[in-house]
Amino acid sequence: AVFLVGTAHDEGLGVPEDAAAAFTWFQKAAAAGHTLAEHNIGNAYAAGRGVAADPAAAVLWWTRAALKGDAVPQFRLGEAYERGVGVAADRVQARRWYADAAGRGHAAAAAALERLGTPR
Repeated sequence: AVFLVGTAHDEGLGVPEDAAAAFTWFQKAAAAGHTLAEHNIGNAYAAGRGVAADPAAAVLWWTRAALKGDAVPQFRLGEAYERGVGVAADRVQARRWYADAAGRGHAAAAAALERLGTPR
């Protein structure tokens, strides 16, 4: 329920859209271990939505959700490691996260693996 209140504020569902309030509700849900809240906190830090942009914090929160099997943050971690945003560029880690996401059916992650080619 706490996560859904955050989503309502994030998307303006029945309440005025308020990214800062959404972030606060997502933090509460994440404190209880809610994977999608962790995912959304990473997104908020990446975009500077409701909180100051902080690519390293985005990576931290996406990692929490990705380790629980959430394919979207796995893909976003692949992008972060490939580009060196919030972390040092690391093609091995990029491939690892893209492969995890692709294994869960994430088509863009599979395309990224193809684009990166075979490790050298």
